[in-house]
Amino acid sequence: MSLTALMTQDRSLSGCVRLLVPRLQRERQQTFHSLNLAQQYAFRIPTLNLQKDRYIILSDLHKGDGLSSADDFIHNHALYCHALEYYLGQDYHLVLNGDIEENWKTRPSAIVDAYADTVYALEREFVKQSPQHYIRIWGNHDTEWADPAQVKAHLQPILKHPIQVHSGVMLGEHIFIVHGHQGDPRSDQYAWVSRPFVRHGWRHLQNLFKLSLNHHASNSLHFFDRERHLHHWAKANRKLMIAGHTHRPMFRTWPLGHGPSAPHYLNAGACTHTNGITGIEIDRGEIRLIRWHQTARRFVRSTFMSNDLSALLARL
Repeated sequence: MSLTALMTQDRSLSGCVRLLVPRLQRERQQTFHSLNLAQQYAFRIPTLNLQKDRYIILSDLHKGDGLSSADDFIHNHALYCHALEYYLGQDYHLVLNGDIEENWKTRPSAIVDAYADTVYALEREFVKQSPQHYIRIWGNHDTEWADPAQVKAHLQPILKHPIQVHSGVMLGEHIFIVHGHQGDPRSDQYAWVSRPFVRHGWRHLQNLFKLSLNHHASNSLHFFDRERHLHHWAKANRKLMIAGHTHRPMFRTWPLGHGPSAPHYLNAGACTHTNGITGIEIDRGEIRLIRWHQTARRFVRSTFMSNDLSALLARL
């Protein structure tokens, strides 16, 4: 390659970098601003009893109409119901961390009708116990639930109890559970463009060609830009953030005395993976990333990684 060509290529790359950096800076600023608001209006559970309390945090079900190829949840329907039965029997609090209903593709009434006798019937058992046993957070695909009138119209009748859906949850002083779309250009500021495309374009392509964006659950340690922004906010605010949104289960922890610093960002993954569903359990002082999957004969729960929660919080 000639020197002129190399210089031209170098100028092109430099131009791309100059364009990219301001975009990432804007996204970071918007993410910090939006997360600050989500935390300000979060549902607060002031105390966490590390010797007793049990929480299961699940994210990104994307429940659809129960019929079409556009329903990304349907293949894990039975598995999810089995998992809920397990957590009911073990006295867990259920935290549903956003994008529970796929309202971008499907009307809320159609989703409720599809899963009324199964998923919602099991969720109702958590609601019966106490407001802290059934906790909902809204995400970008179910922003309707930020409006109490929509919650009252669609969710309250099927759950048969008054409920609230929150921007996030503060568990104790340092654990912040939030969906994680805050500040994401396609999912937050420009959702008004993305949503019509998903409903009127992608949904029909899925049905026609049997397409899916679902993938295997993985435990990648490489951050995307979105994850990096979330991690930086959590570190700046000395919080342990548990998010969803990216569908990538994440559990960055090191044994005491190892690693550069304490982790501040975990991700529960999703309930749409082709090889099962992932979530994060807080169980009497232990925190762990788990996966449920189905074999030929039974449903299996396995642990990817775990750590001592009190030691983790002490390092924030």
